[in-house]
Amino acid sequence: MKIHGVNVVFVYVQDMQQARAFYSDILNLGKPHLDTPTWIEWKLAKGANFAIHKASDEMLEGIVPARSSVKFSFIVEDIRAAYKLLFEKGLRVASEPRDGAGFLYLEFQDPEGNVLRLIEFLKK
Repeated sequence: MKIHGVNVVFVYVQDMQQARAFYSDILNLGKPHLDTPTWIEWKLAKGANFAIHKASDEMLEGIVPARSSVKFSFIVEDIRAAYKLLFEKGLRVASEPRDGAGFLYLEFQDPEGNVLRLIEFLKK
């Protein structure tokens, strides 16, 4: 078996309309390319697609979104501008952008407590 890439990264949500508005408007993902009552997916310019998936109470039983072990990063061009926007929108941002090895990053939570990361790769 050979893995060729990642098709889609998704998070479970319970309020699809709130999550759709958050990802479309606040994170500026725009109009989804696939929009159903249980699955909404956006095509991203680079890498895998991103989606939200309607989760039942049973699916989420015992799961704490903020402690989920799967993490991923949305690539942005200006992380400081993104930080300012998230802060102005009242989102729970863990800290100001932090230094990584050749990148800056920050983590924040969506309305359902899923921890998301933004990353800006620094120019050499």
